Amino acid sequence: MYAAGRGVPRDDEQAAIWRCKAAEHGDDFLAFWGQQAMDRILAAQPLKVPTMLVHGLWDQEDIYGAPAVHRAIEPKDAGNDMVFFVAGPWYHGQQIGDGSALGAIRFDSDTALTFRRDVLTDYNQNAKGRTVAGAYSIRPKPDARASAPLTWDEVEECDPADFTLATMPERFAKAGDRHRGIDDLAGSLEPLLDLSARQEREGQGDAPWPPHFRKQTGEPPRVQPSRRKAAARRR
Repeated sequence: MYAAGRGVPRDDEQAAIWRCKAAEHGDDFLAFWGQQAMDRILAAQPLKVPTMLVHGLWDQEDIYGAPAVHRAIEPKDAGNDMVFFVAGPWYHGQQIGDGSALGAIRFDSDTALTFRRDVLTDYNQNAKGRTVAGAYSIRPKPDARASAPLTWDEVEECDPADFTLATMPERFAKAGDRHRGIDDLAGSLEPLLDLSARQEREGQGDAPWPPHFRKQTGEPPRVQPSRRKAAARRR
């Protein structure tokens, strides 16, 4: 295999990179790469965002990474709702391609497609914090309500109960993509970021999170203002 456009054998090119790094770091070579290990880096950081780790059981290029990171950050997931681990019958990166076979072994279906369609899509649409603004994400309600993009003339007359997992396909077929043209009306986030920074300086803090989420840093009490005042008067 050759590097594109230069006629340099890829193995020689990679060996040159390694020799360069070894010369650069000398006796500290192993220590340097130890500092690049993501399991060590993430273990030292607070867990702030939902994380899905995807691992191929026949991954000959990186059999260590995903399991090691999972071991490092899973103990931080006290609510068991932030860290997810997926392992499939794939070689390195096969989960984003064709997963209907592994070498000479044929499966009954495309396992990678099944993962992307039935697991990854659901995770991306319903991850913690995503459903605040995730279009078409499903709410944990008995009727499986869906987040529905609306036009302004629909807002006054709409009923949230009309937008569910069962009704959304028909609505999408009739109304089309409500996000069409959104890039034509692009604005700037700077005024919003300035407002957030000013309110933080003034001590306003974050809005209360829903009750099933863990208490967040800087979050005000999760009680109605009237009850908060009543409690203060009793004290």
